[in-house]
Amino acid sequence: MAQQQLFTNNRRILEHIITIMLMDDIVSNEFEQKRGHVCSFLECYTKQYGKSMEDAIHECRKRTANAWKDINEEFLRPTEVPMLF
Repeated sequence: MAQQQLFTNNRRILEHIITIMLMDDIVSNEFEQKRGHVCSFLECYTKQYGKSMEDAIHECRKRTANAWKDINEEFLRPTEVPMLF
């Protein structure tokens, strides 16, 4: 319950996790598949949409860029600071 609240209330954390996971998939997919690890985003995307690995990498990079944009947008919003002086 606490984890669910954390992710729903703090979009920045979720966007960071998505960004890290997608970037890791691009870099380590080939190595992980040789070791027989669980399917990555790239593997799932190619199977689900019938696309090539290059298309999956392009989509992964696009989603990573969008996640970074969301992170930056979140940081640019003004934050109310209580004045306790």
